[in-house]
Amino acid sequence: MRTSVIILLALLLCASSSFSPHLASHLAANSASYLGYWHRYQPHSIDYQSLNQAQLRVLAGQSVAPAQLALAVKLLNDHRVEDATPYWQAALSHQNDTQAVQWQQLTKRLLLNEQWHSLTTISQHRALSEEVAQPLLMHQGVPPSRITTDYAQHHDFEVRLGAIEARQCDYNILLLADHAQGIVRLKQLRERYLAKAEPQPGLMCLSKPVYMGSQLDCTSSRGGYVRCNWQPLAEQPSRLPPGFDFIVMMTKQGRANVQAGVMQLSTEAPYHVFLHELMHFAGFTDEYPGPKVQQHACTDKGQIYANLYVDDTRPSGWYKSDFCNNGRGYKPTDKISIMQHSEVGLSPLYRRLWVKQLRQHSDELLRYQDYFHRLSALPIWLQRHPLATHGAGEGRTTINQANN
Repeated sequence: MRTSVIILLALLLCASSSFSPHLASHLAANSASYLGYWHRYQPHSIDYQSLNQAQLRVLAGQSVAPAQLALAVKLLNDHRVEDATPYWQAALSHQNDTQAVQWQQLTKRLLLNEQWHSLTTISQHRALSEEVAQPLLMHQGVPPSRITTDYAQHHDFEVRLGAIEARQCDYNILLLADHAQGIVRLKQLRERYLAKAEPQPGLMCLSKPVYMGSQLDCTSSRGGYVRCNWQPLAEQPSRLPPGFDFIVMMTKQGRANVQAGVMQLSTEAPYHVFLHELMHFAGFTDEYPGPKVQQHACTDKGQIYANLYVDDTRPSGWYKSDFCNNGRGYKPTDKISIMQHSEVGLSPLYRRLWVKQLRQHSDELLRYQDYFHRLSALPIWLQRHPLATHGAGEGRTTINQANN
């Protein structure tokens, strides 16, 4: 111990060409008690990234900003966000340009941990790299014009609705999001869907995600369901690309639902919920107790939805459904299906029914144009989908109601 101290002091006092910072750094790195001395005389010779947390805490306690940042990064790597915060906050009060690389490392870790408030705080004191600044702006809901096309193309999404083109599919679905994580989540859902398209390849195609910002004002309504203000788009039809049948809007929070041909769901929604909502596009209803506003269907007779038959007696091949509270509803299976509990997944029976609906009942399905015509009364929506004049078929969910 005493010998090590003598060697360290000798090196600190030595000014000749034989000076060896590597040896002194080695001593400092392997003995926390030497770190303070070494930092005082040779701060630029210390590799802070190579120090362990105990050693970094010694220097962080002496207000050494590079050590505070290095320690914060290590803690964020372990997702210890609260433990890391005091250290980078302390470094923020006495930052300098020599720490630019460390700040970039820190802000990238904060982004991975979705620490938007922390990134906003840091952005008020120093410039962020584009890879951090752009998603932060998207999280804040800025207009798409503030997101660069280069950044969007690099991350495989669009900021221009007009740049999206429909594919050669029976049905095309336009994917929209109002925030950064919404784009990320849509890309994940799309990638999984492309790996196994349901209910059959070539029937339903998903577009590249498009960032919309907060212009649609999506919020959680009473009951927790996501609701967006579609009026701006309904009144500006030229903004929407042609050839699409349905819209999926990814928001920050709220319970998933489908309103006519528009799905609204949050980043929290798992893939099986996404499939459940897609089936609403094809004329399926829920198989758990339906809301009061949809119980009118249970007073009719016949096959009202793809998976709901209404009658006073059980038809052959149909089984009791909880949707109707009057006991007149029946479903195609005696088992729990994806339309009752989405976690059970898509069964072969319901996959066949889904294909049948899309292939044989196209004219009966509500598109987003039906809903937009209801909002704006613009005749252009009738040209896109003639059924908008009379809305849903007999007994089906009307345009201003929603499936959950």
